[in-house]
Amino acid sequence: KVPKDVIVKFHYFAHKEQQENLPRSLTLTNTVFADLPAATMARRKTFITITKTLGNNNVSFKWGYPTKLLIWRQGKTHMVNDPAEGMKSLIEW
Repeated sequence: KVPKDVIVKFHYFAHKEQQENLPRSLTLTNTVFADLPAATMARRKTFITITKTLGNNNVSFKWGYPTKLLIWRQGKTHMVNDPAEGMKSLIEW
């Protein structure tokens, strides 16, 4: 039987931090994700062309909060704030 998702809202930030660090010390397979607002997820979807291109070319990237794309290229970190800027950077590279 597959375990269900659990949604937790913490009153104190310290308790949230303790809970996020707990799975690292367990031997069970646990995954903790931050819940992002729908508007943030929709905005991140506008970057899909860029993220697919980066992934296909084995270029490392990660999400900054809320909708920044951090790209590692030639030992430098590049921050992209909007999809048009990101596409322009990809074309220049």
